[in-house]
Parts: sequence; C-alpha cells; structure tokens
Amino acid sequence: MFRQKQLNLAAYTLYTITDAFFIILSFCLPYIIRWNILYTSEHTSRLFLPTPDQYFKLYIFWGIITILSLSQRRLYKTDRLLSMARETWFVIKAVLYSTLIAGLVVFFIKAIHISRLVFILNFISLCVLLSLWRAVKRITIRHFVLRGYNNFKILIIGTGNVTKELIAEIQNHPHLGWKIEGILDDNEEKGKLFYGYKVLGRISDFERIARQHFIDEILITIPEDKQMRMYLLGLAKELNISIKIIPDPSELSVETLSVDKIGNIPIIGYSIKELHGADLLEKRTIDIIASVFGIILLSPLFIILSIIIKLSDGGSVFYVSRRYGKKGEPFNLYKFRTMNINADSMLETLRNKNEKDGPIFKIKDDPRISKIGRFLRKYSLDELPQLWNVLKGEMSIVGPRPLPLGQVENHDFNQLKRLIIKPGITGLWQIEGRSDTTFQELINYDIKYINNWSLWLDIYIMFKTIPVVLIGRGAY
Repeated sequence: MFRQKQLNLAAYTLYTITDAFFIILSFCLPYIIRWNILYTSEHTSRLFLPTPDQYFKLYIFWGIITILSLSQRRLYKTDRLLSMARETWFVIKAVLYSTLIAGLVVFFIKAIHISRLVFILNFISLCVLLSLWRAVKRITIRHFVLRGYNNFKILIIGTGNVTKELIAEIQNHPHLGWKIEGILDDNEEKGKLFYGYKVLGRISDFERIARQHFIDEILITIPEDKQMRMYLLGLAKELNISIKIIPDPSELSVETLSVDKIGNIPIIGYSIKELHGADLLEKRTIDIIASVFGIILLSPLFIILSIIIKLSDGGSVFYVSRRYGKKGEPFNLYKFRTMNINADSMLETLRNKNEKDGPIFKIKDDPRISKIGRFLRKYSLDELPQLWNVLKGEMSIVGPRPLPLGQVENHDFNQLKRLIIKPGITGLWQIEGRSDTTFQELINYDIKYINNWSLWLDIYIMFKTIPVVLIGRGAY
C-alpha cells in the first residue's frame, strides 16, 4: 500500500510537470503567432514574448486554475477504464472552466490590451495539447499492456448473465490488462468451464485461491449478497487486494451514479436516466435530418424494390403492422412485404414450430417468406419504409425494438419501461444479436439503452449498424 501511494505521488508529480510544460507552450505559441507572424509592422524582426505588464500575470493565474481544474477531475492518474474520448472530453471541460474564469477576470479588470484572437487561440491550444499528450500517453501504455507489462490477475465472484457480459467486455478490451484467473461460485461445480474460464471453487475458498494465484483484484457480480460481500471485503483488505462491484448493466446507468459524503459517511446516489428537453430536441433533430436524407437518397432503391415485390406475386408492396409506440400509443409500422400472400392463414399451423422464447414468433426457415423476402430480411431492406415512420414522429432512428401489440405483456414492468421512449429502426438489439437474440436479452438491451442514453450512444449504434446489415449477420 505504501508503494502504491509512492507510485501515485510520482504519477501526480509527473502529470503536473508535463501539463505545466504544455500549458506554457499553449500560452506562448498563440502569442508568438499573433505578434511575430500576423503583426506586420517594422518590428516583425523582433521576437515578442509575453511580458509581466501584458499577458504574463494572466497566464500564471490561468495556468494555476487549469491545473487545479484538471486535478479536480482526477486527470492526474492513468485510469484504464476511462476511454480516450471520455478523457479528452474531461480535459475540454476542465479547460473550458478555467478559461471562463480567466475571461471573467479579463472582463472585470478591463484588460483591453489582451487580444481576443490570442485569448481564443490560447483556449484552443490548451484543449489540443493537453488532450493530445494524454492520448499519446494512453496509446503508449496500451502498447505495453497488450505485451504483458503491468497486467492484473482478476478473480470473478459469481456466475450468471452479468458475469457472462463482463467476460465478453474484458475480452473486447484487452488494453485493460485484466487477465481472468478463474471464477468462484457456490452454485457451480469446481472445475467446470464458464464461458472459457474455470470455476476454481466456492466463495469460502477465496483466501486460498487469492494467495495461490496471486490475485490483484476481484470483481463481484452478485452485489445483492451483503453477507458474502462483507466477508470478501474483510479478507481483501487483509490481502491488500482491490475490489470492484459490478451491478447489472440492464438496471443501472453509470451516468446516473454519484458518490458523495456527509461527514465521514459515504453516500452512493442513483438517479433515473430520462430524456427531457434538450435531449429530446437533439434526438428529434437527428431523426428528421436522417429520415429526410435517407428517403431522398434511397428513393431509387424504393422504386426498384417496389416493382420487384409487385411483379413477384401481384400482392401489395407494403406490409402494415400495428405496433406499440411511445407510452403505449399504437401506430402503423410500414415495411416492405416479405411474406407470401396467404401468410396469415398459415400462421396457426406453424405455432408449434416457434423457435423463440417469450411472445415473439419466429422461425428460421419460415415457409411463409417469399424468395425476394428472404433477401430483403437478410440485409434489413424490408425496414427501409420505417424512415417514413421516423419522419412522422412515430419512431426514432435508434430506440427499443417495436413489438406487435400482441407481444407486449401489460403486467411486465420491464416491457412497459421500453415504451417510455419511441421505438427505433435500429438499437442495441440490432448490433448485438439481431434475430439470434432471446426475448429476455432483447428486453435487457432495450432497458440498457434507455438507462444509458446519450447522443454519442445513438451515433455509435448508427455507425455499428451499417456493417452488421451489410454482412447480413443474424437476420432471417
């Protein structure tokens, strides 16, 4: 523990010195550019630098506030769980805060000699340089971590869906340097493989397993067991092993968790993630732009597909299905027809062949689907008319999957929670599992999306949908 504190102090000092260097560079470069390159007088041959009677005092004050702001956001340590984009955003927020304070000082002391151009360039330089060196640092660290340097041995406590998702995410993020040694669980047989990792024993075996495998950190995926949690916390403290508690991602949102204190008492707060005001305006704006652009761009494809469907059997081009929308309001969902004309009459004879759990009816080799329909479904082309639903405001580009009226249970709270926002053409269910997703996984994906919604999550899902659709993975 003492060594860890020494390392933290060394890292903090190194970060501060590095930041100070780039802060000075961010202040000097714009000043030099303004007064030595853009300034076109007889003095251009002379090198102008900030002087005490001009910018020097402002820069000292601004630099100190910037360092304090960065420190307050815990940017003076390397948190492997923090993404590069998120760290950059924190840097920008810290610099914006210090810049606002510096700007207020300039305004109140009426420092008219301060160039607005230089001031703006100082802000931009701070954001770029302080973010850039951290990105280089993070890339360098990841390079060494991926080659085995400073990896951590991880022990997972508990099995189940949360552990399954956790293992998948650890495998998808090898730059964390987390090496799973095994799993402890009271309900699984010792030696059994759970998604590729061995169950090493029961939870009561923790101390022995932790010593034998030199465990650095444990991840608890069953936090509701208070007695077990307190037992592990006590032993982990004695063994100098850190602990992370993993909640169910479908129930909690990282964005809505907060840690505060009243005196010496820690308080963990959880607030409900909802879309209001500016969030809804942003989402609706993107929906309108994307749907209008999509309809115009894809109009030739719409015409071609309509002609092919009509010529295939003479039936209708579109299929209209009643679906639940936001807050349970029914609406007509439009799709290109993919089934034969007599599909409805064949439904009852196929009920016992349903391959999906829950109320969803789906058969991989459904005899009701036409030849052109299989092609449309494979590449999700049958969903394109839903752009009209988006433009009308009944759907969103990204959101929960729109289920038919008969497939929503009014007594199931999780299913009803899906209806607090508009359904979407695509969503987490589309990029993670598509038709291979179980009904419960579908519900979990939708709840996870609602709890963690952000504009960037929508953009991420939209871009991830493109390759999934193009290769036709998991669609039938």
